[in-house]
Amino acid sequence: MNNGTTIAVPESAGAAAEPGLARIIVLCAAGGFLDGYDLLIMGAALLLLVPDFHLKGAEIGMLTSLPFLAMAIGALTAGRLCDRFGRRTIYLFDVVLFLVFAILQALAQNLWQLGIMRFCVGFAIGMDMPTGSAMLAEYSPPGWRGALTTMLNTAWLVGGCVATLVGFVLYQTAGPGAWRWMFAAAAVPAVIVAVMRHSLPETPYWRRAAEPVAERPPAERAGFAAVLGSRYRAPVLFFTIYWMVQAFAGGPPFIYTALIFNSVLHLKGAEALLLNAVLLAIYAALSLLFQFTLLERWGRKPFAALFCALAGIGAIATSFLSGAGIGLVAAFSLFAVSTQMSTIPFWPWSVEQLPTRVRATGQSIGSAGGKVGLFAGIFLFSPPFIKSMGWMPYFVLVGAIFAALVLFVLVLGRETRATPLEA
Repeated sequence: MNNGTTIAVPESAGAAAEPGLARIIVLCAAGGFLDGYDLLIMGAALLLLVPDFHLKGAEIGMLTSLPFLAMAIGALTAGRLCDRFGRRTIYLFDVVLFLVFAILQALAQNLWQLGIMRFCVGFAIGMDMPTGSAMLAEYSPPGWRGALTTMLNTAWLVGGCVATLVGFVLYQTAGPGAWRWMFAAAAVPAVIVAVMRHSLPETPYWRRAAEPVAERPPAERAGFAAVLGSRYRAPVLFFTIYWMVQAFAGGPPFIYTALIFNSVLHLKGAEALLLNAVLLAIYAALSLLFQFTLLERWGRKPFAALFCALAGIGAIATSFLSGAGIGLVAAFSLFAVSTQMSTIPFWPWSVEQLPTRVRATGQSIGSAGGKVGLFAGIFLFSPPFIKSMGWMPYFVLVGAIFAALVLFVLVLGRETRATPLEA
């Protein structure tokens, strides 16, 4: 017991969830919720920002992609600090940063002010990824570790669903300046999370591994040099490349869903937002279902290969249905659902193959890779660029990338379902 909260026991003690574990899981995964809300609220905000700030294609890409570049920097910064100073210290700090910048971005008076604040918000969100995933892994019973570490992904989808619903309501009721309220609303859950996180203890794994670095033998020391050394280089490079490529191919159409429905299906802004919210709710429900069933039953590698394959099929089908109404929605939904499911194996992959002293550091490299992939994909493939490139060529390209990713997983992927968490 610590601060009145019962913590999860080490692997050897068995798989039963201890009292208080549910609360720990929710608060550790809350960073994913804030991430999903703030990043996907941009889809609604852009419907107003584009005419308000007279944004061009490059400006849309810059404004949307900047937080992802900042998230990569934030993740790399926090991962090392998290291993050195503890998970609890960093995750308290990053949520306060998020709260401050979430409010400031709503007060921006021009494109450059908003871009800077979006960058700062992304940095704060990025800090939470290696912290939250390390804590989830170290608190989770072994039989549920994959499913529980993936709660960051599910919370992200829930946050995106809430963002789209909030955007839908504000878009219709708050006038041309509704985008300010959309951004500012993120401060409400941030305050709640900051207050509730304060009572959570440090993980038992980190406490056991917290002896002074100088007292460890050289092979046991931490840092980026240790993570990228011969022992851990291969798994870190694998899950980093996996998420980078997945995010590059799957991120742009997912982030721009509302704009795509608005411009391709010619739905009104509110209708596009409502349809996007429905799809996000479906994604979240399916994520919960699959992570607690297929992921633990099949393992990480078959799960990743299956959903990358389905994402490729969905992308190819989407490429042929640009004007087909319901058929396009169905094909695009298959693609979008599968891309979100294909992110699920990254989370257990990124924590199960590393010991406590470098777990967050290694995970931060993978998270940074994913965000760099998103940054590049979203900046390059903005809706105006996709329109100029052509609907069919773009989605054929995306389908080909996911087909290559299937081969990458089958050849180089490692199954970690039964791997004990190394202290």
